Amino acid sequence: MGAVHESCGGEQTPSEKKSERQRMVREEVAEGTLRMKRMRGKPEALMGGDGGGDGERASGKKPTNEEGGKARPVGQECDEAAAFWLEYERNDVGEIVEKELPVQLLIDPRKVCDIPPWERYYNHRSLSRETVDDIKDAMLSHFREKKIWTKNPLVLAPIYKPVSRRPEQADRVHKDVFRPEDKDKYYYYPVNGQHTMAAVKELEGEQIFDLWKMHSWPARVRWFSDRDFAGYRQVSLNENTRHKMSKQRPQKTAFLDMREAWENERRPMAIQGNPSGKEAEKQKFFDFQKLVLGKSSNGAHWTLAQKDSSLADKDYVAAVGNALRQWMPLVTAVDDVFRKAMEFYAKWAEEKLLGGDDKTP
Repeated sequence: MGAVHESCGGEQTPSEKKSERQRMVREEVAEGTLRMKRMRGKPEALMGGDGGGDGERASGKKPTNEEGGKARPVGQECDEAAAFWLEYERNDVGEIVEKELPVQLLIDPRKVCDIPPWERYYNHRSLSRETVDDIKDAMLSHFREKKIWTKNPLVLAPIYKPVSRRPEQADRVHKDVFRPEDKDKYYYYPVNGQHTMAAVKELEGEQIFDLWKMHSWPARVRWFSDRDFAGYRQVSLNENTRHKMSKQRPQKTAFLDMREAWENERRPMAIQGNPSGKEAEKQKFFDFQKLVLGKSSNGAHWTLAQKDSSLADKDYVAAVGNALRQWMPLVTAVDDVFRKAMEFYAKWAEEKLLGGDDKTP
């Protein structure tokens, strides 16, 4: 039957695989450092988190000033090595380097939970039914045709248990508590790979599940403090952009995802009137704009959302605003208008509208 590679480049020799892994590590360290530098001095409320101020509840320890939910003081650097603690460390001069024995885990996909819509932003996109179906169909097609399917490593955030009721939020497993040998007693939120995991879980009981050993999947774990919580979303966006693994989504899916984010953020709007002296409000709305841009179906918008820039860069601010012109009028429309727009997309999909160009918006 079909074959499956546990990692990319099935024909590589062990030394070539090691060289490729080291190259990817160096690349990710550089990218991760850039992302972390963006977060210096920003309170979580301005970075896409919930600003709950609960500290690291999952650690089982009383939060200290160093790891609690308070905003990071301006100028204090984030600890980039802490986010990737199983793979990277700081040397004697403070540089981030690969550990001598970096850890990559094998995780049962059935321990990977769907992220509820009311949770914080662990992933830059919401789960899409269409994408799950596409991946599942592709897997089955490869299996029938005896083609190879590469098991790209997941990126996961360990949690103690899933939540099922709004407004519950999962307690994360602190990096100082997590032990690789105890990986099977935890659950995980997918920072990257959520659609693949949803497809795999739906294939349980099929012949493909056992023959492809889908009960075991390579994974890398990440941890960010409450103050740096936006790091999860940045890693998710970075992974999808860098590897170009994500299929372009239909406009309807993107609109629904953006609308959900707008609702979760309590329907923010651009500042009306004189913006002078409203720096915090401007920054918060700008961060929301970049959050929404990362949910676009346009890959170029993802790259724009990733850019390491600020409100001081007027050209960048204008570029973000221009990119959102095709999205924001409908995303922020009144409920009745948004509902009718979604009905339009549904009728188009059912071929109940005039205009036979065979293109789906």
